[in-house]
Amino acid sequence: MAAGDARVVMDKGALEAFLRGPNGVSMKELTRRAYKVHRRAAEECPVDEGRLRSSLHVKFGTDARGPFATVGTDVEYALYVHEGTKPHIIRPVNARVLAFPAGGRRSGGAMVFARVVHHPGTRAQPFLRNALEEVRRG
Repeated sequence: MAAGDARVVMDKGALEAFLRGPNGVSMKELTRRAYKVHRRAAEECPVDEGRLRSSLHVKFGTDARGPFATVGTDVEYALYVHEGTKPHIIRPVNARVLAFPAGGRRSGGAMVFARVVHHPGTRAQPFLRNALEEVRRG
């Protein structure tokens, strides 16, 4: 080797651990961004009683392509809130009539009874998608 020449020897195992290991830079950045999406989604999540917001979680995993994070919820109605619904008909399942307070659950209004309700649908409130896009934009 001539004077001033340098030789670099790469430790592939150490490089792989640095990039993709559980304490590597990729995992640290993935974790930071996943929790940022989680925080933003919680801020945007519509709240009635708070169940949907409090159910938001972050899960980490690894597949053939590497580590990944999932931000989501297991609340059964989350998809309907997120994507909205088309107009639909509601019929009672185990009763002869539907009963609900006029003006909503918290109104304290008189009870309304119906055999069928023609629901106008609900608008989409894509709090998870909006949070992801906001974090993606930086």
